[in-house]
Formats: sequence, structure tokens, C-alpha cells
Amino acid sequence: AYRPAVVYLNGEYWGIYNMREKADEDFVENNYDLDEDAFDMVELSGRLTHGSMDAWTIFSDYLKHNNTALPTVYANIKAQMYMDYIILQTYVGNTDWPRNNTRWWDDHANNYAWRWMLRDLDYTFLVKNLKRDMIEWTMRGKGPTSYVFSKLWVNTEFRHEFAQRYAAHLNTTFLPPNVINLIDSMAAGIRPEIPAHTARWERPANLTAWENEVQIL
Repeated sequence: AYRPAVVYLNGEYWGIYNMREKADEDFVENNYDLDEDAFDMVELSGRLTHGSMDAWTIFSDYLKHNNTALPTVYANIKAQMYMDYIILQTYVGNTDWPRNNTRWWDDHANNYAWRWMLRDLDYTFLVKNLKRDMIEWTMRGKGPTSYVFSKLWVNTEFRHEFAQRYAAHLNTTFLPPNVINLIDSMAAGIRPEIPAHTARWERPANLTAWENEVQIL
């Protein structure tokens, strides 16, 4: 959840800040109605942040020691990788990922299925990344997220499902009018405050410069 807020420190205008939920164990508890002992959470290169590493170790070992190209192996792990997460990260061109800003958690009651969490999308929608092959970028990235994705990629069924799901999102979720409408609605929520914010920080330089950045998005 997110909403913009105007901040003053000791009476001094400090500009627009983003109030939002933190992507941590409290987020999981509050949004998925789980007790704190009902899930595990891991991040980055495999650092435990909540619960136990047992389930993740079992899953990682299974990937390491089994041929994911085989249908039987893929059937056992397909629920463990959420395609929408990869699709979104590659669509927005997040090059501060997957080496950084990764976090995932499991649900003990749901066969320890893993869910990946979105974190820190500041480095997305950059013009310099327009022509970057984000699938290749994801594949050669370091860390567990890239490892799981590359292990699944050798499976023909996974590639077909991934391509079909990606195409479906490109023709619905990510249609340009849909994305532009979302950008415009979020911009409208803070536009009245931009003159004061840019006067305080000079980044962007002024309202016109900010409007240009919105158009670049």
C-alpha cells in the first residue's frame, strides 16, 4: 500500500515522501493472514531473515541434484516459481535486480510454496535499458532468483508457459493505454505539490522538467 505525504521537519518544508508498506515479515503476516511461525523468508544470496532455512535448503538441493528438463521434476517444482514476478521485473527493465533487491517467502500450510516479493523498483523504466535483453540479464544474474529461473528455463513446458503468460500480460496488463493511465493517475496525485517540492530540492529543476520526466515514462 502507498500514499504520498508532505513532510515538515521542525516546521521546515521537506517535500514529498512516499508512505508505504515495508516488504518484510509484517507485510506477509498482515496481507496473507499468517502467524509469524507459519512462514520462512530469505533474501539476496540466500540470507535468512525470518523463520528457518530448512525448506529453502530442501528446495535448492532438489534443483541442484535433479534434471529440471524432465517433466516429472518440473511437475514437482513448477508451483515454486511465480512467473508473474519475472514477467514484471523484466518488463520494467529492473537492472538493479536480480543480484540485488530480492526476497522470497514460503507458506508452510501451502506445501512450502515460495513467493517472490517486489522490492525497490527505483531503477526501472530507464531509457538506456530500452533495448536490453532482460531475459538474458535475468539468466546470467547472480543469486538464487537467477539460479531458479535458469534451471527452469531448460524445461520446454516452462518456456512455453512463460511465453504464453508473458504474451497475455503484454496484451492486457501492460497494454500502453493501461500503463499510461496508471502513470498519469499517480502523477496527478502529486502534481499540485511539485512546484514546492522542486523549489525545495531542485530535482527535477522545476514543474516543466518534472512533466518531461512523466512523458518519458
